[in-house]
Amino acid sequence: MTKHYTIDEAKKIIYADILALTAKEEAEVEKFVKFGFTVENKKADSKAKVERLNDPYILEYLKDDAEALATYAGLKNEVATDENGKTKTTSKGNAKKKGFNAGRNWFAKTYPADASTLDEEIEKAGLKKQFAELWKAYADQNKDVKGAMNADEYKRDFYWKKVFVRPAKK
Repeated sequence: MTKHYTIDEAKKIIYADILALTAKEEAEVEKFVKFGFTVENKKADSKAKVERLNDPYILEYLKDDAEALATYAGLKNEVATDENGKTKTTSKGNAKKKGFNAGRNWFAKTYPADASTLDEEIEKAGLKKQFAELWKAYADQNKDVKGAMNADEYKRDFYWKKVFVRPAKK
């Protein structure tokens, strides 16, 4: 059960979604009011939803590159296998596809072609230090791994998954 209010004890303020309060919560809030707390009408969990990469955005981005569209579609429709190379199946016995995540991961490592343009975007987002730390840790951990991302691939992947926010529809 979620609480429809939060309490800031230092300021003696209760932030409550008044229309969503249950009878029990109203009684609890009233007790605090008796002891000098004030109530402000605000939603308890008002985090903004951030939308990142999705299939329509990637298809629009790649629309002028037939080869890239074919690669993206091929990765999404590739048959998934387990660590022994055996085909994974759905509950109905059909072959399981790798799906959107496989295509998105390829896209995120590949585009844009010039990864140096992303430095400014990462810095604007205030994530330059975090990126540097994560890249160093990734590079150290995967220095002997075949197929590990290089610096540019990692930067692209970081940008698309941590910095990029999909433009709002008009």
